[in-house]
Amino acid sequence: MKHETIEIFPTTVCKSKVDKSLINEIIKWQNESTDFVYQEVFNNPIFAELQNAVETEAQRICPKTERIDQWKIVSAWANNQPPQQKGFGFHGHADSFISAVLYLQGEEMSLSFRDSPRESPTTNTAQTKFDIIVRHTWHDDVSIPVEIGDLLFFPSYLLHEPNHNLSNKERVSIAYNLFPTRKNPPSSPPWSMAFNL
Repeated sequence: MKHETIEIFPTTVCKSKVDKSLINEIIKWQNESTDFVYQEVFNNPIFAELQNAVETEAQRICPKTERIDQWKIVSAWANNQPPQQKGFGFHGHADSFISAVLYLQGEEMSLSFRDSPRESPTTNTAQTKFDIIVRHTWHDDVSIPVEIGDLLFFPSYLLHEPNHNLSNKERVSIAYNLFPTRKNPPSSPPWSMAFNL
């Protein structure tokens, strides 16, 4: 008997490079700062040029449709992971569509991704004869090695975690969340709405 495999929902992670001169300016500022452990940097003038570079790259690689005009950063924060420190565990970002991480400083860095378990929806409860939910994923975790200047884009729902910083060097990264600006074509139904960020 013949069979075939059809993958219908692949997940894409995009890796880009950011100009290291932009990173050097931020690292210079970070070394002079004393409160950079975990800091909101969205729209901070010091990070403006870097934020513009990330948004420009997002326009190039993130999906566009007739309803999506541009991708805009809606939040950004710097993470400082000291030597020998374990960072955040696996997590996703429920308040955005696309997330990104830019690596500014560190050694032996990687970002791991986990395929979250799925469960069947209970839309047809008349056919449910038992109350058991099977939560399972078929995929192993995937770890993507990164270097200074690497910028990763991925769907915000995708579970991710940084590797344990086993080096003797401080690790600095910036995390971004992005939303699409919407536009309504003339054929839009009357209940739809546009929003600009």
